Amino acid sequence: MPTTKSKSRQPPVRSQARRAARLARPVQHRGLEQLRRRFEAFRDANPPTARIPVPLRKAVVALLQEGLTRSAVEKSCGVSWTQMDQWAELYGAQPSLGDLPPSRAARVLSVVDDAPRPVETSEPPVEPLELRLGRWSITVRPVGNAQ
Repeated sequence: MPTTKSKSRQPPVRSQARRAARLARPVQHRGLEQLRRRFEAFRDANPPTARIPVPLRKAVVALLQEGLTRSAVEKSCGVSWTQMDQWAELYGAQPSLGDLPPSRAARVLSVVDDAPRPVETSEPPVEPLELRLGRWSITVRPVGNAQ
């Protein structure tokens, strides 16, 4: 019995060829071409283990923020996706003060003890001071005779 291959089981040769051709084409972007030349000059002047300088890192982040694809930057500049993630976190757009959630206002709490007050002396009594920050509490109180 002869077997025939159905078209649904054959790999889509045409789409793979198109994809390969599209990936082989360089991305036409002026900023990317300038950055590629800067990376090339940096790599020619430095050993392979040299750290990439901050201006080059920031330029990569700027291109990504303009909407350039990571794969285009990776192919042109030789920068990994992990590096791009780290640089975007470090040098990406920082949230402005308007974007931050409002902080809770500080509250002053008075502490009232039911303990009897000592007899009045010439100096006012010094009571402990308690500062509360979230779940933390700091208490400051005098030790012994402070003179």
